[in-house]
Order: sequence, then C-alpha cells, then structure tokens
Amino acid sequence: MTESPQQKSFLHQVQKLFRGQVLYAFSQWVVLAMLVKFGSDLEAGRYTLALATTAPIFLFFDLNLRVSRSTDHQFNEQFRSYLGLRIWCLVLAAVTAVCVSLWFFSSNFAVFAGLIAYRIGESISNLSFGGYQRLQFSDRIGSSLTFKGIICLCVMAIIIPLAQGNAGIAAMTMAAISLTWALLVDLPGSWKLNEPKYSLTLSSVIASLADVSSVTRIAKRSLPLGFDALVSSLALNTPKFCIEAWFGTAALGVYGVLSQLAFSIQMLIGAVGHAGVSVLSSLFRKEDKTPFWRLLNKMILASFVVGVIAIIGGTIVVPPVMARLLGANYNETLLFFLLLLASCFAGVQRTAGRATQACGSYFTYTLFDIVIFLTTSISALLFVKQYGVVGAATSVSIGFAVGLFITLVHTYSFLDRSGTKTFSEEETIAHHPQ
Repeated sequence: MTESPQQKSFLHQVQKLFRGQVLYAFSQWVVLAMLVKFGSDLEAGRYTLALATTAPIFLFFDLNLRVSRSTDHQFNEQFRSYLGLRIWCLVLAAVTAVCVSLWFFSSNFAVFAGLIAYRIGESISNLSFGGYQRLQFSDRIGSSLTFKGIICLCVMAIIIPLAQGNAGIAAMTMAAISLTWALLVDLPGSWKLNEPKYSLTLSSVIASLADVSSVTRIAKRSLPLGFDALVSSLALNTPKFCIEAWFGTAALGVYGVLSQLAFSIQMLIGAVGHAGVSVLSSLFRKEDKTPFWRLLNKMILASFVVGVIAIIGGTIVVPPVMARLLGANYNETLLFFLLLLASCFAGVQRTAGRATQACGSYFTYTLFDIVIFLTTSISALLFVKQYGVVGAATSVSIGFAVGLFITLVHTYSFLDRSGTKTFSEEETIAHHPQ
C-alpha cells in the first residue's frame, strides 16, 4: 500500500514546479538556439522535424500515465504496475519511431535515433513525476527539473559549439542526459516514496512486467489519455509538417526556434495544472464540492494572468533580442505574437481541462483535443501554403482558441456543481473510479 497524499500548500507546489519548468523549458529552447548560432537554420530544422515526428508516437504510447497515476485515488494500483506498463509501451513506441524514421527520414536517422532515446528518458521521468504528484510532492518535480535544466545548459553549451552545431550530436547528448537523470534520480526517488516496502532492483522491475492483469487494467483505463495525447500533439505539429513539405527544413528551423520559445509559456502555465490535478481529484471525492470549484477557478485565473503577461512582455521584448542573437530572420513580431497567443490559449485550456481529468472523465477530455486537432489541421491546409510560418502560427492559434472555448463551456455548463456530469449514467460510473 502506498503512502497517503501529503497535505502541502498548493501555492508552495506551484512555485517549486513553476521554477523548474521555467529553467527546463529555457534549456530546451537554448539547444535549438545554439544549433542556429553555431550551425544553421537547417540544423535546427532537422532537430525540430525529429522532435515533431517522434512526439505523437511516444505521447500515444505513454498513455499519459503521469495523469493516470496522479489521479489514482480510488483503485490504488501499485506504482510498480504503472512502471511495468510504461516499459512495455516504451518498447512499442521505440520500435514504431525507428520504423517511421527509417522509412520516411532515413537521411536524418542520427538525429531521430538520439531523440528517440531522449524521449525514452523523458517518458520514465514523467511517470516518476506522476508518482510524486499523487503524493502531492510537486516541489520535488520542480527540483528535478531545475537541476536537470542546469546540467543541460552547461553540457550543451560545451558540446554544440565543439560539434559546430551538428543536430545529430546534440540529439545524442540530450539523450544521454535524459536517460541518466531518469534512471539515477527521478525513478529511484519516486519509487522510494510510492513503493516503500520494495527495493528498486532488476528483479522487481521484471516482476512488474510479469504482472499482466494489473498492467492490462491500467492500460484500459488510460487508453483514452494516450489517444488524447496523440491528437493533441498532432494539432501542434501538423503545421510544422506543412512547413517542411512546402517551404523546406530551413524554414521549419526558424519556426521551430520561435515556437519552442513561445510554447515554453504553455509549460509554465501547465505548472498550475500539473500541481493542481491531484488536489482536484482528492477534492472531487468529497461530498462538498465547493473547495473543488474554488481551487479550479483560482487555477484558471492564475493561468490566464500568466498568459497575458507573457504575451505582452514577450511580444515587446523577444523579437528584437532574437534578431540580435540569431539574425534578422528571427525578428518576427507578428509571428511570435501569434505563437504566444496560441501558447496562452493552450495553457489555459489545459488547466481548465484538468477538471474533467480530475473527475476521471478522460474520454470527454479527448473530445476536446479532437476538435483542436481538426480545427488546426484544416486551418493549416488553408493558411500555411499561402502565408508560410505566419499561416502556421495562425492555424495553431485558431485551433487552441476553439479548444479553450468548448472546454470552458463544458466545464461550467455540463459539469454541474454537485461534481457529477449530466451526460449519462454510464459515463458517470466510468469516471468515478478514477
């Protein structure tokens, strides 16, 4: 039996997680920026293409077990069962990603291989973060991200200049950092809290793989989350594929650098949602739902405020600074404004959607992202060929604006104040166990 969730200040958790997400998001953007500075737009484009291609594959097979674990207050499945499922899914994800990269992007396989390994490390860390969140230790996630971000900055600041901005070497280095940190820091720390009676050994890991019944139960409950992550990632990356197809890898590099920086804001806003989802799940199980709604309202307001500040400050400050650091190609005020707008919409939408995830209504949350994906894809096909990178940013903004609207309407109209949904008895039963 795992430990009971610790009662910690929600604000304390958000502050710690926010700090970590800021630094780690910045370190990820610095990698792309240095590829441009010491290499070229083409190298940044190769790296961006590999990120965009591997993301939907790994996010689908991840089944978003971080959320599933952090909201598992009813079934109390063992953490080791989640780990067993994660390992099986990573095998499938890696094989799929290798096949896709060899079939479609064989000339860029070195970058893909490095980022596939990088995704494996990030996936293990994410599951570990779900274990921390369930026990409301989000401050430990913040600390992990902070130190890993510092290591990334220090190591990549040495490697990329020495490699003359080679995307393949950068990807391999990121993989080494991610895997090492996941296996030596994140997983052991989360295991110790969630499985205090068992040591993390090779035999315990093998035993978790053999627990077929538990793995299957978790997989069935989490499959909608995996599909949701797939369509969400496709919504964000479909415009990138359009840029690659119509304007080439170098243009994708410019878009990738600015998009990575802008969507760091979504990660910052996401700190509010990640820290709050486990707390919301606990509050939802109580008879009085007033604390649930009070916390949700505060989360949405905080996300909106962070987004607005980022849009105003980023639009004014970032483009001229980027032009001085990376060249005139990056002095794109309109493009960066649209990307910041999309990031804000996406961040607030994710925060508002935590209400349905906390209630266990994963299928409903998936419907939101299907709408976002369809809207973004149609907009990309209409705008990218004619307007280039600005059209891509516009399509993403439209998609997430529509997603935010329907999420807020659902949350405050169909999720009633008693905490139960008004759709059907079947869906109500489906989400209560979570």
